[in-house]
Formats: sequence, structure tokens, C-alpha cells
Amino acid sequence: QPGVFFYYFHINRGQENYWVKRGETGKGYLSQSGQGSDYQITVYQKGFQTPDEVKGGLFYQIFPDRFYSSGENIENAPDDRILRSDWGGMPYFLPNEQGEILNNDYFCGDLKGIEQKLNYLESLGVTILYLNPIFEAHSNHRYNTANYLKIDPLLGTEQDFSHLCAEAKKHGIKIILDGVFSHTGSDSIYFNKENRYDTLGAFNSMNSPYFKWFHFIKYPDVYQSWWGF
Repeated sequence: QPGVFFYYFHINRGQENYWVKRGETGKGYLSQSGQGSDYQITVYQKGFQTPDEVKGGLFYQIFPDRFYSSGENIENAPDDRILRSDWGGMPYFLPNEQGEILNNDYFCGDLKGIEQKLNYLESLGVTILYLNPIFEAHSNHRYNTANYLKIDPLLGTEQDFSHLCAEAKKHGIKIILDGVFSHTGSDSIYFNKENRYDTLGAFNSMNSPYFKWFHFIKYPDVYQSWWGF
């Protein structure tokens, strides 16, 4: 079946067991405990073809908060966000008094700002824009998705995004979104650890429709997470 699979070799010699695991350089080594890294193989769908329109294209990756701001008034921004006006300033990266790094300061780049730069991007020969996450999230990098079905309010609206796509097409530019589907934010409609949302998140109840999305080791405080965050 198509997918990403991990494997190793198991050798049994009577009462003796060995495992061939993957070393740092990719070469195998014998392990008597079975501990170590596995090999990886990607199985793709038979007959799969990559889209012709991206072949030979020139990709340009954009971190939306820091690319360009249209300067338009911001509406519906959550109260716990720090909106910066010093575009060239240093982002806040040190821990607060509680030892937390919140990444909650924003320089307010937006979708309309990207649209205003389409002439510039076309002049560079760009044919595909790759946007880092634009879904609602409560960190400036937006990799801790809060709602996959909503554009982050600091970036604009669904109408702004549709208009950007339509204008980009006029410039011969396609748009690819960074979909973060392997994990969500704990501060999200799906987990709702901070009780920001009215939804019943997996952290709130085992009866949550999202409970099966997550792997709890000891409910509700111990669970698998991305890199331990």
C-alpha cells in the first residue's frame, strides 16, 4: 500500500537474536538489543504522476508575517497578540517570567501585502508561491494550527485569499499552501487546552469528536506531541 514505512532485519540463530539497524551513514550494523534507527522506504501509488505545471517551475517561499504588510486596518485580532509597528525590529525570542517562549508578537504581514508584490515576484521569474501556514494559529509561525478551516485574522479573509489566487494566476503564478496535518496546536478547536474555543476539545473530554486524533499516555496531561512541545 502507498505510504511511508519503516523496517529492519531480524536474524534468529537458535537462542541468539540479532537485528540489523540503520547507522548514521545509512550502512547497517548488528544490534543485540534491537535498539537503533530503522530503515525507511516510501511506496508511491502505481502510475502516480507529478503535476506537469510545477515541472521546471521557480518556487518562492514566503513567511507571511514578515514578507510585506498592506498597512490596512486589522480586525478581529485576538487580544493576546502583540502587534509590532517596527518592521525591521528583532522578534521577541527570549522566555518570559514563566519560562515560556510564546512567539506572540506579529509584524502584520498579510495576504494583501503579498498581492501588492506580485509584479515584483513575476519580475523574478517566480511561477509558484509556497506560503508557510496561513490558517488560524496562535503563534507567529502558525505551525500550531488552531483551525484548518479559517484564515488567520491578521492575514486577512477567505475573500482576500481567493483574490490573491486569482491575481496570481494573471501573473502566471500558482500558489501552494503549507498544510500542517501531522499535528495541531494545543490552543486549538481540536485540543482546546487553553479553553479559548467553545468546542469540546480532546483535552476537555474523552467524548470529544477529536479525541481519537491524539495519543494520550496519561489523560489528559501526558500525550504525544511534536518534538516534545
